[in-house]
Amino acid sequence: MAETVSTGDGPDVAASDRGGRRRGRRRWLVAFALIAALGTAWAVATPIFASPDEPAQVIRAVAVARGQLLGTEFGPHNVPPYPVPVDKKPWLSGLAVNVPAVYQHWGNINCVVFNLFPPATANCLKFTGGDHDARALTYVGRYPPWYYLGVGGLTRFVPAGRGQVYAMRILTVLLAAALLASAAVTLLELTEHRVALLGLAVAITPMTLFMVASVNSSAVEIAAAIGVWVHGLAMAVGPDPAVDRRLLDRFGVAAVLLVLARPGSMIWLALIVLVLAGCAGWHRLRALWAAGRARVWAAAVATAVVADLAWFTYADTWDLRRSFLAVPVGGSTGAVLRASLSQEYGWLRQMVGVFGWLDTPAPVATFAIWLAVLGLLLVAAVVTGRRFGAPLAAVLGLCVAVPVAYQLKLAHTIGYFWQGRYLLPLAAGVPIIAGVAVGLSRGRIHLGRRGVTVAASFLALASFLAFAEALRRYTVGIHGRILFFTAARWEPPIPSVLLLVLFAATLVGAVYALSRGEVPRRASSTVAAAA
Repeated sequence: MAETVSTGDGPDVAASDRGGRRRGRRRWLVAFALIAALGTAWAVATPIFASPDEPAQVIRAVAVARGQLLGTEFGPHNVPPYPVPVDKKPWLSGLAVNVPAVYQHWGNINCVVFNLFPPATANCLKFTGGDHDARALTYVGRYPPWYYLGVGGLTRFVPAGRGQVYAMRILTVLLAAALLASAAVTLLELTEHRVALLGLAVAITPMTLFMVASVNSSAVEIAAAIGVWVHGLAMAVGPDPAVDRRLLDRFGVAAVLLVLARPGSMIWLALIVLVLAGCAGWHRLRALWAAGRARVWAAAVATAVVADLAWFTYADTWDLRRSFLAVPVGGSTGAVLRASLSQEYGWLRQMVGVFGWLDTPAPVATFAIWLAVLGLLLVAAVVTGRRFGAPLAAVLGLCVAVPVAYQLKLAHTIGYFWQGRYLLPLAAGVPIIAGVAVGLSRGRIHLGRRGVTVAASFLALASFLAFAEALRRYTVGIHGRILFFTAARWEPPIPSVLLLVLFAATLVGAVYALSRGEVPRRASSTVAAAA
């Protein structure tokens, strides 16, 4: 069987296709602008190095851009500026590299990380040392170099210090925004109802935006995984069985970036593809594999996997003690199991929003609203029928089981290391599948424009509250006054009041764009070409 392609039936259809492409580009630009604006606001509002692991990530990016793919082993004379007990030897993963001296002491991040009593603010951070070379430590020095080569290389000629870190953040925001905007366009092409976009909005939690706005390979991992979920679902369950080349390209780009993002990202891709394959069924999988373009992208993904595996061997990333801050724990397997299960609720909260170095939780209202909208989507998806029940159950089960399995395997080697953000690439599939299920329900469940608008408005409020709380924590401290902008001890580059106004205005624009009404079905036709 030859590849299935889209064709035109005459001038009217061809003109309609051109109009659809122009409409798709406009939608992509709108989605890109909104997501990039939200991410940029987070990037500006978060003090330098106040997002998890950012000092180590920045040092890694600067070193890779200078040609230092690895570094020298950590020695006992190099005491890391990091709040962990050195006597437990957590720095087996540390590598020393030559970078500008301004990064050597991590901006004195210890003065604010976990320092809540008395309420510390970001005014204690200091970036001193100049641009001459100095030895600095990074504990992500064995991570795949691809992300760091990109952000570090493109900012190579930006002066070291705050400006360079902000430039890396903005580049990360733009890359993630491009991936997420493509996901939004695919959803609009897939279903007539914008409730599918509501599922995407739930997947883009405040924690996702916070990570997207930091120098961290997790940002690309999360955004790329969302793209894989969305584009893969569109190919698996879309009403048109023809193979869409644009969808294949979007899926392929997201899959390759996901594999190259972080150690273990290929495991997320494998799990996501398994769920998507179950959604698609055998006949669609055969038709997809018959398309030559699909095989090209499969080869590209396989090449990315081989590149990662080669790096793991070269850098000795296989020894996880060299890729994590290793603080092993004792106890029986049963004790580790009980401890891991007790952390499930905390991981769930972290996926919605626990900012800083896991020291600044989002307000309870944010968490409650997010769970309520997610619950609404899940109930609506279940009512639509059995088609999406199995994949939803599978992803929910994996979200519970995978972190526990990891910790059972590794607690005695590297300790209780799991964080909620690690699970976001997989967990994003839950609201996305639910939104698509409702969007394709053909009237069995119809939230309506008003329902989508109300739900989106509550999500916007929850996101604003989370943003304001994170900003308050660094301006007046976690226990500071509610109207923090009236007595700020630290200010971001853009004044807090202006940041709040811009963030709120962008959220209003996002709600308006999401809830403008039904999406007209594309006026295009596809035919299958038989071999």
